[in-house]
Amino acid sequence: MTPLRLGACLSLTGRYGRFGRQAANGLRAWQRLAGGDVELEVEDDGSDPELFAARFPRVARRCDLLLGPYSTQLMREAAGAMADIDGVLWNQGGSGDD
Repeated sequence: MTPLRLGACLSLTGRYGRFGRQAANGLRAWQRLAGGDVELEVEDDGSDPELFAARFPRVARRCDLLLGPYSTQLMREAAGAMADIDGVLWNQGGSGDD
């Protein structure tokens, strides 16, 4: 069976770094529990929308499922990028009501 390839651009540094590191640590714990059934790819978006926009498509090309970043501002970038990406994005970190 082919492992699930899960990808996320998370704020490991910058303004949202505390929350992004918490999410990354949780994903790594889940990956250990899942054993060889999950490949995890996490890239630092630096809490910066421009950096996120540059890295997100690259992560998307290598993954089956994408997790959204922490923050509504970065999630808006992810939603906009999905128009050019054939994949599924799970919004777990943006809470804006627009």
